[in-house]
Amino acid sequence: ELRGAATLDSFEVRRGEDLLDHNRDTATEVGGAIEAAARLGVTLVPTVLAIASPGATIDATTYQALRDELVSSVAAVVAAGCDAILLVLHGAGVAEGIDSIEVDLVRRLRNVVGDLPMAATLDLHGNLGDEWSTLIDVSVPCRLYPHTDIAERADDAIVALTRIVREHLV
Repeated sequence: ELRGAATLDSFEVRRGEDLLDHNRDTATEVGGAIEAAARLGVTLVPTVLAIASPGATIDATTYQALRDELVSSVAAVVAAGCDAILLVLHGAGVAEGIDSIEVDLVRRLRNVVGDLPMAATLDLHGNLGDEWSTLIDVSVPCRLYPHTDIAERADDAIVALTRIVREHLV
């Protein structure tokens, strides 16, 4: 039985190079992105990744703090010069007062990154709505349950972003 809202203590948060080091050689989205980037000669600039076990609605204060940290760290990366953004998302996240944290997050990120290409990996049961397609360039949901193909989907996302950037498709 779920009780109360998920708080910051519910999340494992990784930042910067620790995010890459922790996920290197793993069958995770980040692990797949690392392998694809190496193969394609792409440099990854990690920001922040917060993961919690599926459960309760996220506390509003917790979501806002994590969201604002991600948005500000992405803004810094964009200001330093980057070509594209990869987001590792779920697709069905809910916070107090926000029906779709993914749509809210990508809407805020789009305001920061402008027309830079953005791709997102997603769980296969996401609930994103119509606005999603106006905010994101590439959506790559996993295809299998259990989710044994998430590294491959991140590889697909990196390949798509690389093609968009290299062929000036956006």
